[in-house]
Amino acid sequence: MVDPRSLDLLAAAMLPAEETLDLGGWLVRVSPHLPFRRCNAVLPYGRADAAAARGENTPATPELTEPELSERIADVERHYRQQRCQPRFQLVPGHSPANLDIVLSGRGYVIEAPVDVLVADPATVSRSMVSLRFDVHVEVRDRLDRDLAERLCGSGAQVLGRALAYDRLIGAAGSRGVVALARRGPAVLSVGFAVSHQGWVGIFGMYTSGPQRRQGGAAAVLNGLSGWAAEQGAQGLMLQVETDNAPALALY
Repeated sequence: MVDPRSLDLLAAAMLPAEETLDLGGWLVRVSPHLPFRRCNAVLPYGRADAAAARGENTPATPELTEPELSERIADVERHYRQQRCQPRFQLVPGHSPANLDIVLSGRGYVIEAPVDVLVADPATVSRSMVSLRFDVHVEVRDRLDRDLAERLCGSGAQVLGRALAYDRLIGAAGSRGVVALARRGPAVLSVGFAVSHQGWVGIFGMYTSGPQRRQGGAAAVLNGLSGWAAEQGAQGLMLQVETDNAPALALY
């Protein structure tokens, strides 16, 4: 069984924040120019977990008391305010500090976006994509240029901004990052991004434009990215999906 904390730390390394502060082992991730919750959230683990993200070994630290938790949260909030960003905490049931959710609730925090983190073997994903449309083709490439992004996202400024932000992160990853595009003729149907790290490949930013849905684009992108992951020798794929996104859950 995969440790959820390990998946969080892998994802944090795959999509690095613009700034990461180690606050007593908590990874305070701040990215004023990236529109992603995961890059603007605290991973509230122990110092040993923070060190593991850097490839170091550090003894585990004792659990914080509730007053200590409140003081630590106040420090986090001050840091986010200084960066003019909204504080968020990324919690994993059973793996976050005891009582942290209760203390956060008492300070007015609410659950914003529950997610599932799905994992799979790349070869298994490729074998499952047996019903691809013969007229949908997928291209795995280094970057997503703006023209293709605009053709896919249309006039949706928010969606376009997210696609271009993922592309910047993929570019920063160098040979560890790719983008997959599904096309039918001249039409761009779907896009997805992937980054490899420590034997895993994370899939991010899956998107299909509204008029192009249910035409096999997303499945083709998954097939292309899983094939690339297999070529990298990856032991697993990981993908985060919001629990209320029924169409995505049905596909994945």
